[in-house]
Amino acid sequence: MDKLNLIALILNVVFFGVNVWLLIRHRRKARAPVTTSTREDRIERVVAEYMHLATSHVDTGVHALIVAGVKGLHTSEEMADAISRIADRTGTHPLVGDARRLAPASLKGFFADLTVLGPVTIGEKEALERIKATAAPE
Repeated sequence: MDKLNLIALILNVVFFGVNVWLLIRHRRKARAPVTTSTREDRIERVVAEYMHLATSHVDTGVHALIVAGVKGLHTSEEMADAISRIADRTGTHPLVGDARRLAPASLKGFFADLTVLGPVTIGEKEALERIKATAAPE
């Protein structure tokens, strides 16, 4: 009887995992990227994707901004506007530490140097140092 219970438990876990995977896949298809050209649509798409990541407790911060598509925004002003809207909606600023003190004009350069590899953001410290070095003449 113990073997039967163990087999039933394993099958339940497998079916649960498959159902979760199918649900996530279905939701991602429902939120498929739409080709938009207006400034407002691009910003709102990034804000909506970030809000989905933040409210579902999947991700926040710089990593979530990149996953949400902030690098696809055309200007630093669009990025600053998206970050401002996210901060208004969530109540917390998505950038922390030195990144929060970046000038809005330097956001495009900051995010251009960053790369996401799985759950890791690569190049954040280097991008901050580069922007600080160019902003403060010696």
